Amino acid sequence: MVNIDDLVRFVISTRFIIITFLCTLLTCRSLKLSLVPLLMHGLLQTLYKANLAYKCGGQFKWKSLLEFKSCKVVITGGSSGLGRSIVKNLLDTFPNVTILNVDIKTSPEANDRLIDYICDLRNSQALNATLKEIKVNHGSEIRLLVNNAGVRSRYEGFKELKCQDVNDVFAVNSVAPMRFIQELTPHESSDEQCFVVNVTSSLGILSAAKAAAYAASKAALICFHKSYTFELESKGVSNIRTLLVVPGQLDTDMFSGFEPPRQFFAPVLDREKVAKKIVDYVELGMRGDLSAPLYAKFAYVLMAMPYSVQTIVRKMSKMDDCLPNDD
Repeated sequence: MVNIDDLVRFVISTRFIIITFLCTLLTCRSLKLSLVPLLMHGLLQTLYKANLAYKCGGQFKWKSLLEFKSCKVVITGGSSGLGRSIVKNLLDTFPNVTILNVDIKTSPEANDRLIDYICDLRNSQALNATLKEIKVNHGSEIRLLVNNAGVRSRYEGFKELKCQDVNDVFAVNSVAPMRFIQELTPHESSDEQCFVVNVTSSLGILSAAKAAAYAASKAALICFHKSYTFELESKGVSNIRTLLVVPGQLDTDMFSGFEPPRQFFAPVLDREKVAKKIVDYVELGMRGDLSAPLYAKFAYVLMAMPYSVQTIVRKMSKMDDCLPNDD
């Protein structure tokens, strides 16, 4: 099914620019006017390349994961969903990588290069014990940390929220990623390379109705991530790099059970494609944000709009009416 993302990709493609140039030239018979699309395309390409160079740059020379003799990857929630797709992509792409999967359940498929650490991230004592064990056994060899684990509470109104449910959601979605970063990333003045990926959600910006606890926990993780990222930036640290992943709805079980509205503007994301993009960013050492689909890139813009505009857009998108009631 064609969606807005497909149309945008076509509009910004070189093929579309050339077609626009030829059509303008034939219609208006003005070379100056027809050159405008080409000049705009050239300017946008220049800005894109400059931004890309900055995101991948730094004093520290970034290495491919393939360049490390012993390379350890820590991922939370790697037994299912997006986490499982990331694990499979890493195992298929990097024969030298050993993955340490921290999850409440074991991986569905055994692999000699995949080690499961069974841990309930809601339990602070279990979390600290797991972190200590990983740090002692693999601390100096961790080159990638993916904070992917996430849980949600029931779909319910704000007044029905229960404190314990909210605490559990924050423990997994917000506090655990903070603790993994604190304990497993290398010293900022060292020459050890480490890439940190935090998987959040567009709901952490848009805050849909009936998802208050989940949205608030993801908003907290976004703030943790941004603060840590710009702390590294202010110190000129480039051996530790961070990526914030802000997806819309993924084709996973977490938000299954209902038909998402307005799929032309908000298509459900293929987790395999998102996983591949994340691994590509890791290989390049590319900092910044990875937001998809298109609307997720403009979530901050919407929330900065006047209240009336926000309300109209939200009603049109049906984002506050689509979640069912959990029985």
